[in-house]
Amino acid sequence: MASNKVNFSSNDILDKEFIIKPKGYDAEQVDDFLDQIIEDYKVFEALDNQLKTINKTNSLLRKQLSDLELENEILNKKLGEYKASTSNANLGNIDLLKKISDLEQEIYEIKKNQNSTSNEEAE
Repeated sequence: MASNKVNFSSNDILDKEFIIKPKGYDAEQVDDFLDQIIEDYKVFEALDNQLKTINKTNSLLRKQLSDLELENEILNKKLGEYKASTSNANLGNIDLLKKISDLEQEIYEIKKNQNSTSNEEAE
């Protein structure tokens, strides 16, 4: 594969002057120059192919990122709903335990009062 070094700029090509011989330009000099231009085009083609591959990969990665961000948003929403439901359930359990404790206390007080009343009547 050709190296990624570019031999000519657009101005180099534009300003290139060949030695004119009686029968025209020096064919060997023109041929050498065209060979160097061909090498540049090979580099440009390779870079263009790399750029296309990078752009394609970039598009795929952006799509994956978008999909993952959407999935993350959905999961965060579900997590919030789950946390809210479990915290409400915990509060519900705490309220039930408190009510049970209050009822047990009332039952204890009623039995205590009944025992006190029974003991006073027996005396």
